[in-house]
Amino acid sequence: LLEHEQVAIVDIDNGARLETYVIAGERGSGDLCLNGAAARLVAPGDRVIVISYADYDQADLAAYEPRVVHVDTANVVVDEATAALIAAADGPPPRRYVEVPASR
Repeated sequence: LLEHEQVAIVDIDNGARLETYVIAGERGSGDLCLNGAAARLVAPGDRVIVISYADYDQADLAAYEPRVVHVDTANVVVDEATAALIAAADGPPPRRYVEVPASR
């Protein structure tokens, strides 16, 4: 995700949906922080889905594949194949992030 990029947040635990923007944080920290009015809609510890969107030319759509990154409750990638794909990517950062619990 890029700083100032618009994202949608879906709270899995309470059903809240909101739009906000990305504020830079420490890479690899696993922190996901909501500020201002958005912070009133998501409680600490809630599971969320962060969705990023992009516009593509028709010609670029044939080669487009969405990226889904699954992380545990500490925001650590849990799928090794997905982690390798992200590390090897030459293009823009992954366009979609999904948080799932490590275990139940």
